[in-house]
Amino acid sequence: MTPVRAPRPAPPARRITANVAAFWTDVKDYQTTIVDVERNGVSFFTNAAKVRTRGVEADVRAAPTRWLTLYGSGTYDDARYISYANGPCPIEVTGRTLCDLSGQRLPGVSRWAVSAGGEVRTTLRRTSGEDHEAYLGSANSYRSTTNSTASLSRYSGIPGYALLNIRFGIRSADGRYDIQFRGRNLTDATYYLSLAANNADAITGTLGDPEPMA
Repeated sequence: MTPVRAPRPAPPARRITANVAAFWTDVKDYQTTIVDVERNGVSFFTNAAKVRTRGVEADVRAAPTRWLTLYGSGTYDDARYISYANGPCPIEVTGRTLCDLSGQRLPGVSRWAVSAGGEVRTTLRRTSGEDHEAYLGSANSYRSTTNSTASLSRYSGIPGYALLNIRFGIRSADGRYDIQFRGRNLTDATYYLSLAANNADAITGTLGDPEPMA
């Protein structure tokens, strides 16, 4: 007679998952775009001899209970021109066309980028044999200052900003439907996606979502 083995207990669900990674990348002949304000905004490609990006990124996700999920992530990125002796001069520099940008930060890369959020949910009364749940979640983010032009003009520096977004809704447990309402930039933060100056003494920019949106 073959003995019957007792079933193994199911492994505990992962309540916390965390990841950490460090990175270091050197790039030679890095290609970037220059906008020549002296020639009506004509853009062209140029090469920096060497750039470097290095830093640390981490993320964590937690599910302490069945009805609550939390997450967070962050990146520190030290991204710089290592060698760019013949870089473009910012518009505020006159009398020269080339400037040494070696050691300066790369445009478009924030030193800090952080996001965090979560979701809380509850099961509703079963109807028509189906399970439903209501939920409320948030997704928040922060980016530190950066610059939006290759010349690193002081007029194209984008201040850091934080955004608050929420969502709430009702969905079926099997995923067949999800009725959701969203609110974006609930604090009505004013922030820019790009900024640049031109030779007409004007500074132009692209704004992000300027007000709460449903």
